[in-house]
Amino acid sequence: MQLENELVVDYTITANASDGQDFIELIETTKNDYNKTPEMATADGGYGNEENYDYCEKENIKANLKPITLNQEQTANEEKNKYKKINFKYNEEKDEYICPEKKHCVIHQKRNAVTQTVI
Repeated sequence: MQLENELVVDYTITANASDGQDFIELIETTKNDYNKTPEMATADGGYGNEENYDYCEKENIKANLKPITLNQEQTANEEKNKYKKINFKYNEEKDEYICPEKKHCVIHQKRNAVTQTVI
């Protein structure tokens, strides 16, 4: 996706190394300041977590957030790191993963976790 004519409307400076938790607050501040929900949000890899994607989907905001795992996915060596999570493919229709050996892995238990950085 090529971005042109974009405008920065909010920012934050923090000592928190994991700035992804600030994303929703930034968008909410922007909504209050401009009395409008942004159509799109663009941010670097620190913001590309599941919570922020879910929030954007709920608010109908097009999310252009770099996935946290993007660099890992681009540099994964399938033989050396064969069983790392990024080498498993998810089949949404069947709600299962397919391992690098092409075996179907049925999900027996799901766990919802909220990520949070504590200083």
